[in-house]
Amino acid sequence: MYSKTHTSYRPSMHPDHKNVNAKIKDRIKDIEISIIVMPAPTTTQLSEMCKSVNLTPVNPEQANDNLAWKQALDLEIVRCRPISDYMKMRKMEQPRPTQHARIDPAQAEKLKDVLQPETLRRTFISMPALMNKIQSDIRTLK
Repeated sequence: MYSKTHTSYRPSMHPDHKNVNAKIKDRIKDIEISIIVMPAPTTTQLSEMCKSVNLTPVNPEQANDNLAWKQALDLEIVRCRPISDYMKMRKMEQPRPTQHARIDPAQAEKLKDVLQPETLRRTFISMPALMNKIQSDIRTLK
């Protein structure tokens, strides 16, 4: 559908990292996560993606992933709905869809002891959503 690019993310550089205990900080200090970033879709493409989500897959993991994806798409569609004339007069900017992001599947094995399986599998509606989920996973590490 469209081309992807790669970027990387170091959880140890995130502002929330200061709230992680020392043992976990040491465990993740050298982790660099490769992330695949897709160009932002149009609002029409968002709607098409939402309609095409299969909510009856064969396994429960896929069902949960698809439901989370559909909910994220629904929220993004609502966020990007056309603004009113009043908001246009006030010079409010029309929100645009965000770039979708996911962890590079080639890193799944390496990160399986640090991140939740669904974080490794799922596509997220935006880079901030993915980074927040990574930080959430790290905070729950034992």
